[in-house]
Amino acid sequence: PHLALCAAGCLWAAALLMIPFFGGPFAPEPPSSPRVAPRSRLPRHYRSLRRAVSERDPKVLYGLRLCATVVVALVVLHAVALPHATWALMGIVTTLRPSWGQTKGRVIKRLIGVVAGCLLTAALIVPAQQLSPVLVCVLIAILGGIARPLRQYNYGFWPIFATPVMLLLIGLADTLTWIDVAERLSNNILGALLAVAATLLLWPPREQRLLPERITGLLHAEARYLERAAFVIEDGPQPVREGNFDKAAAAEADLAHARDRLAEQPHPPAQLLMDLDQTITSAGALRTLVHAGWREGAFTSADLLAIAGALRATGAACSALDLEQAPPVMPAALPGPAGAHASTLADAALRSAYASVTPVRAPPLHR
Repeated sequence: PHLALCAAGCLWAAALLMIPFFGGPFAPEPPSSPRVAPRSRLPRHYRSLRRAVSERDPKVLYGLRLCATVVVALVVLHAVALPHATWALMGIVTTLRPSWGQTKGRVIKRLIGVVAGCLLTAALIVPAQQLSPVLVCVLIAILGGIARPLRQYNYGFWPIFATPVMLLLIGLADTLTWIDVAERLSNNILGALLAVAATLLLWPPREQRLLPERITGLLHAEARYLERAAFVIEDGPQPVREGNFDKAAAAEADLAHARDRLAEQPHPPAQLLMDLDQTITSAGALRTLVHAGWREGAFTSADLLAIAGALRATGAACSALDLEQAPPVMPAALPGPAGAHASTLADAALRSAYASVTPVRAPPLHR
């Protein structure tokens, strides 16, 4: 009977969501992607998974943290016979997120919302017990109808109205008391604290340690684009779209995503974030300047090859940094129309790479 009632509830919810007034307007059909044979997809998926695991991708770490935290909490809380232990598990699932910044924001919003929701539920306990089950269901529908749109506006408003919905639903079968409300509140707080502990202690991200590799990849991608441009200037023909431009843009986007993930970690190094911003901005400015001018003869192949060589040398220096060596010497200024952008890029990239392998505040780099 329990499974049958759950199935009936799912079908009823699905039927309501098919009505645009409740579920929103129907989205247009997305364009169908070309079908790929399963055998050809498997190697690509395997390589993607192996790279995500080796680089400790935040999504992989999130899955491991969520699985380990829920399983351990389930075993321990049932072993100590905590009343309504599943509410603590729901607190973990609803607050644990891939990064510290996301988890912290979700914990703050959810706890404020749950506290307000429990206060609202406590105020409704006595009046709800005087109502018939039909009127209680109407009250639940009203609260749920308010909660859902507010969740899309701000998640913090969702628990305010979802908490009384869940507790009043439980109260249809059992008598709801203030003790139930207090247990729900305390268990949700426990789940949120476990989510915070898991984010900080279980498989902490090592985004900072991977930065030299990403910076080196960006510098080498920029160098390949400049070398290709120099080759075309000398030998032609000019392509409609240079593929190495897109590869350099992809390397820049990869570094930008890493920078954003680093910013969401606890106490991110402010100077390192500023140096990364300068690296990303300078790389885009250099590539855009060269892309707009080399076809019109604004650059010579010798200038572009000199800049490419300097970027490759800086990339090699970034990948060879370690904690024991002295601060690296910053590259000399580069000549030519793009020399200023290239010098700024090399300077910021080397600073970022050095700061990423230094556990304490790095001293000023020597020129």
